[in-house]
Amino acid sequence: MKRFMGALATYPARALAGWYGILVVSGTLLLLLPACRAADTSPMSFSDALFTATSAACVTGLVVRDVAEFSALGQGVILALIQLGGIGIMTVATLVVVQLTGRQTLRQLVLARESLGVGLHEDLGRVLVRVISVTVVFELIGAVVLAAYRVSDLSLPQAAWWGLFHSVSAFCNAGFALSPDNLAPWVDSALVNLTVIGLVVLGGLGFPVLVDLFSRRRSRPLRWRELHFHSQLVITASAALLLIGTLAILALEYSNAFAGQGLAQSTMTAFFHSASARTAGFSTLDIAGFSNATLFVLILLMWVGGGPGSAAGGIKVTTIAVLVLYGYGRMRGRQEIGLFHHRISTHSVATAAVVVIAGITLIVTSLVFMLMAEQSGIPHNGGADFLDITFETFSAFSTVGLSMGITPELGELGRFITVLTMYVGRIGPLIVFTLLSRRPHGPAIRHPEAEIQIG
Repeated sequence: MKRFMGALATYPARALAGWYGILVVSGTLLLLLPACRAADTSPMSFSDALFTATSAACVTGLVVRDVAEFSALGQGVILALIQLGGIGIMTVATLVVVQLTGRQTLRQLVLARESLGVGLHEDLGRVLVRVISVTVVFELIGAVVLAAYRVSDLSLPQAAWWGLFHSVSAFCNAGFALSPDNLAPWVDSALVNLTVIGLVVLGGLGFPVLVDLFSRRRSRPLRWRELHFHSQLVITASAALLLIGTLAILALEYSNAFAGQGLAQSTMTAFFHSASARTAGFSTLDIAGFSNATLFVLILLMWVGGGPGSAAGGIKVTTIAVLVLYGYGRMRGRQEIGLFHHRISTHSVATAAVVVIAGITLIVTSLVFMLMAEQSGIPHNGGADFLDITFETFSAFSTVGLSMGITPELGELGRFITVLTMYVGRIGPLIVFTLLSRRPHGPAIRHPEAEIQIG
């Protein structure tokens, strides 16, 4: 045990993986308690509790049991898992250590860098306080707005809980909802839609961007050129993906799933699902009712995800942005690529390429095992749909939570594979980051350069 704990302390990625594992195990044991189950509901199996705890801790949103089937205590456990998973359990633990000891070690700085994306030169205590403050402020604002909307048809405590639960779930990009139909009952409510979208987008930008946006300005208005280049790139790429996704979904579903809604309502619904697919997991319509083309668009949006250092999953918008800029620059014959008067390093391009390769490898591996577990021996025309499993796998790996309705129907093996996929999808980028951050080793030998044909 001593050797194991020493390894966790020495390697930050292992520490983060270990802490998330502890969070999942703790949540599973708590959700198995009879007090966490609502009255007149069937007993909670181990796989039910494990799946729910993993989905909440990894801020995914896939469910095998509706949140309504849990008691107030059970829903509180789920909300706590979402909050700790969204902010990052190591962020909270590091903040506690810093505040109690008044010291910050290099190990703590590296942990914060991996979980928050901040530089080693920044004061850790101040950065973490800003992160917690920004999170609490936005979640409280969202909770008040949503509670005020429901106070007319619910009691004040019920409305407050409804607002708080969905606000935390939205900002942490979790996608859990108290209604069995998710947010479908409020598909025509502009207030609910825009509030949830706002929280989802802010939570998906990443804490470094939020700290940059809201913590360094006091009395003067925000100026674009004063933002860090990372913030500029994340905001630009996120806005572009949000716009592209909205237009694509609107065009594909205007005469299909959005029939009868009208242009304004259809635009809002398309905007909602474009934002939600970037790892939030909320839905105001039945996803299974979308066309195959729209589902493929959602898969692509899920795969990309949100910003680094956020509660969002996926390979991250900066990864795609760097590769797109690199490809565009090479096609134009440029030796260097850049944006907003900044040059992007070749190390960043190589890192982005490795992240994409690692992400594809993990998703394909998970998809193969899911197909073996759920559709082995079933012919293509036997009723099982390949797209259902593919959509579910991308949703789990990217910690999104959107589903075509097959999650509760998964077998025990399929559930276990999905649990592993959610867990790996949550900590995978951190492990890749650690591997890429190792110092180069070996003799400084330069081999002859070889030219090969590509494409």
